[in-house]
Amino acid sequence: MGAFKQAYLEDGGLKDYLEERIQSGDLNSMQIGIAKLVIDKGPDALSEKQRYHYDNFIIVEEDTADCYRCQCSFPSSEIYENDGMCSWCAHRSERD
Repeated sequence: MGAFKQAYLEDGGLKDYLEERIQSGDLNSMQIGIAKLVIDKGPDALSEKQRYHYDNFIIVEEDTADCYRCQCSFPSSEIYENDGMCSWCAHRSERD
């Protein structure tokens, strides 16, 4: 798990993060139930199977890449669109 997400989750943001994941529509009914259990009782209340789904499908790290020009992180899905640059740097390079 990335340092930013780990800090966010440890800084009391876990409940907000899980509520966002539930609202996103990306979780199935079983995963929603697990997320609600963690909101109510914390991750220590999970069984081994529930913990597997929690770690691998509910708490997910977004794939990111680093821009070779400014070194910021951006969604890796954009890497081929912008030749390895974030969209800001790609825009600036078009103007240069």
